[in-house]
Amino acid sequence: MLKKIGLGIVFLVILTGGVAFYFYDQLFSAVVPDNLEITELKIKTGSTFHDVVYLLKQNKQIKKDKMFTWLAGKMGYNDKTIKPGRYILKPGTSNINLVRLLRSGNQTPVKVVIYEGRTPDELLRKADNNIETTSDEMLDTLYSETFLKSIGRTKDNAMSIFIPNTYEVYWNISARNFLLRMKQESDRFWNANNRRDLAAKQNLTPDEAYTLASIVEKETNYKPEKPIIAGVYLNRLQQGIMLQADPTVVFAKKAFDLQRVKFSDLNFKSPYNTYLHTGLPPGPISIASIESIEAVLNPAAHDYIFFCVKPGYTGQHNFAATSAQHAANAKKFHDWLNEQQIK
Repeated sequence: MLKKIGLGIVFLVILTGGVAFYFYDQLFSAVVPDNLEITELKIKTGSTFHDVVYLLKQNKQIKKDKMFTWLAGKMGYNDKTIKPGRYILKPGTSNINLVRLLRSGNQTPVKVVIYEGRTPDELLRKADNNIETTSDEMLDTLYSETFLKSIGRTKDNAMSIFIPNTYEVYWNISARNFLLRMKQESDRFWNANNRRDLAAKQNLTPDEAYTLASIVEKETNYKPEKPIIAGVYLNRLQQGIMLQADPTVVFAKKAFDLQRVKFSDLNFKSPYNTYLHTGLPPGPISIASIESIEAVLNPAAHDYIFFCVKPGYTGQHNFAATSAQHAANAKKFHDWLNEQQIK
């Protein structure tokens, strides 16, 4: 009898140990495949636990879902504790570590690049690929009266919150928080390196300096000329001469593929048309690069009040201090345009 009891106990110990080993193995063995192809898991805001499991299976990011589901339940990872975001999964991750990662909300940031020369429409539609919120939500928020009032901007100068750079944000950041981050980065930029004082030295506010920089941005891609062109426009402002900047006409007409601004275009009625209105336009015509902003803050000292593109495809300009000099430069350029049949 004792022998039978002893054998029963031994059997029970083996059985219990086997079950324990099985569960231990399931907890700590790899649930994420070693040959994982898609490492990125994006859990959308409002997702349920079922959505997460479906996504993991759809992406072939887990081998089996039953033990994952059981363990998630035991660890309190459910509809109420889902944390949206972008997670990077490592091949060979165990069940328990996968649940821990998703439950922690320790997501991996994404990089959003702010490009110069773009409008908010172009910029935010490109950023749409990197973050959860849509470009339409971004634009609606950016131009809403409530948001504009909160950041001290208008629809005309809202673009000035964008300083070109690469920023790290969380994938599920809201439209409002993303735009507030851009405003904070803008404030940080203007508070650094004495930039506000440098703008004041040119009789400009930071927003006005940005607006002028956006015109410089569209006038040339040749960086050595930017301080010279900025100096031309500052000379015109100081002397009360119209800026007469072709890029402002292009922006006013929204004719961004226009290769040649004609005389007929110069009469287009818009507050942005600097051929019709003295001084700066109401706001930027593009996102200004840091180089263009610095050119406005540190312009070249000269007496030029005219400039014209040089014939050829160098992207450089001829500068002039008198109308006669400018007329000669302009004739050379227009003759070249006609030769190239650019209309």
